[in-house]
Amino acid sequence: MAEALLLLPEGWPRLLLIFVAALPLVLIMLRKNTNGDTAIPAPAAEGDPRLLRARPFRLPCRSLVIVAHNEALRLPALLADLKALLDHEGEKLEILLVDDRSSDSTGQLMDAFAEDHLLVRVLRFPEAKGKAACLKLAVSDCKGAQILFSDADCRIKPGWAQAMGEALDSGWDLVGGPVLLVEDAPVSRWQRLNWLLLSGMGLRSTEIGHTQSLWGANMAFCREAVEKAGGYASLANVDHNEDLVFTRAMIRAGGKVGMFAPDEDWIVRTAACDDRALARQLARWLSGLARLELSGKVLLLAGLAWFPALLILGAMRPLLFVVLAAAMLFSMHTLLGHFARRLGQQAPSKGDSIIYLSGWPPLMASVLLHFVSRNPFSAWRHDK
Repeated sequence: MAEALLLLPEGWPRLLLIFVAALPLVLIMLRKNTNGDTAIPAPAAEGDPRLLRARPFRLPCRSLVIVAHNEALRLPALLADLKALLDHEGEKLEILLVDDRSSDSTGQLMDAFAEDHLLVRVLRFPEAKGKAACLKLAVSDCKGAQILFSDADCRIKPGWAQAMGEALDSGWDLVGGPVLLVEDAPVSRWQRLNWLLLSGMGLRSTEIGHTQSLWGANMAFCREAVEKAGGYASLANVDHNEDLVFTRAMIRAGGKVGMFAPDEDWIVRTAACDDRALARQLARWLSGLARLELSGKVLLLAGLAWFPALLILGAMRPLLFVVLAAAMLFSMHTLLGHFARRLGQQAPSKGDSIIYLSGWPPLMASVLLHFVSRNPFSAWRHDK
């Protein structure tokens, strides 16, 4: 038995075994035993001195920007959330709704909502193409000292803007929270677990002092800090993955950036994409790999390489495949359960974890086909 498990040819197969065997241990180490204190810490007093300043504890005017393209079906739910948000914030919040060349009734719904609320404005930029371009133009129209971003297919809690603003008041320059799927979305369990894992990893990266990125659907920043770092239009000068590019640029400029989830107000829920469009969505996300710092690249590539590496070992040593696959399943199930408890979500069953792991190989094969067969961004200007 021991020989069947451990005896491998010299050279690269032995290194492959070490890599595959170590990854479950890495997943277990990503968990963190917290002491129950959910307060957002003050940022460390290091970095670019231009961005480190004592901000007064006040309730500044905030500006929320939301870009929508053909979202007439989802917009009514968002507008109901925005009404509750305005009622909660009073005169401290303005909302800028950007109609990105919609061909349905999105623009009319926005106009009707703005007519009923003095602090809501509808913007249109005929020369702009896509969400990223609209955001760059809309930020210059914001009046608030703090600027918040979300998406038209999201659901927001009434206390969301205040929670984000208080974190910025405490000294952070750019903050964000988790993004999970809406609770009644009729999609596969795989998508729910993937959003849970990505949000949990984002929270963990902040805890260890190496924030990688924030969600553009759940983001807020101090306008003064961003302007001193070069301005939003300059820092997010891309056509896609603008949230990742902006986050990385602020970190390089010495800004204090973090993802937090001290309570439910910080969680934004988004609509799921069609399961058939998962490969396209992942391909677009993975296109931002080059913009991550080295630790993020290594972690992501290790995760993506684990599946083919395990299959190669399985062909060489079937018993090794069984043992290491079981270890991977246990570690992933433990990690997902940890993130679910932390975010107050339903913990996945072992069957869910099996579905999640087994769903990756065919999905990644589809992603590679998209990259090879076509320009993956030609039809995604309005994707999440």
